Amino acid sequence: MKMLKSVWIVSRCNIINEMISEKTRQEVYHRDREKCVITDEKKDLERTPHHCFAKSEYFANDKNQSWNLVTIGREPHRFIHFAFTDENVSVGKKAAKMCREIALSRYEGKHKDKLIKIMKSRYGNNFVEN
Repeated sequence: MKMLKSVWIVSRCNIINEMISEKTRQEVYHRDREKCVITDEKKDLERTPHHCFAKSEYFANDKNQSWNLVTIGREPHRFIHFAFTDENVSVGKKAAKMCREIALSRYEGKHKDKLIKIMKSRYGNNFVEN
């Protein structure tokens, strides 16, 4: 099961990688100072920025814009997408929440209310809005 899930994640990330333009990718890395937004480290970064709000959560056309992308290390990214122990699930949920809070603070479009509603449905009022 772990192997199949890993292959699926790698395949999915490769497809997403092709959807994000090189210009956007570079903009995200530059904005985040080429550091993981979770660990603040420059080592072992993913080539593809992480989508904070997934398409399944957020159906607007601007999902691949830089406000919704963050630079992230491989380990936090693995925890967000597939964690198998209770401790790792907790770490993954905290990392995912932190990424969404960062994206929400950067967003200046017309869908802010929808994003806040998504955050409230996931976290209640226990999240940073600005």
